[in-house]
Amino acid sequence: MCIVRNIDKEVEKAIESAVITNDDQEEDIAITAAVSVIPPPTTYDITSTTTIDLSLQCQLEHILQRLKILENDNSKLRQENMKLREENLKLLQELKNSK
Repeated sequence: MCIVRNIDKEVEKAIESAVITNDDQEEDIAITAAVSVIPPPTTYDITSTTTIDLSLQCQLEHILQRLKILENDNSKLRQENMKLREENLKLLQELKNSK
């Protein structure tokens, strides 16, 4: 169970860093980091108990759900950001025209 907790903590950190970043490239790196902290199966993992396997599977499903939620939230924020940029451009144009 210690392995599961360590993986979950590392994924939490990576997900938090994904939430903080705005830049697409940084976000992609953060999500890649979140996924990359999950180690590939080893002989020990393959022969481990069913309980640990199920626990890992549940945690991975939970992580994937959180990543989907973050992706959805990020998409909404990008749309809002685009609208605000367009509004800013219009206001700048109006300001230039008024001078």
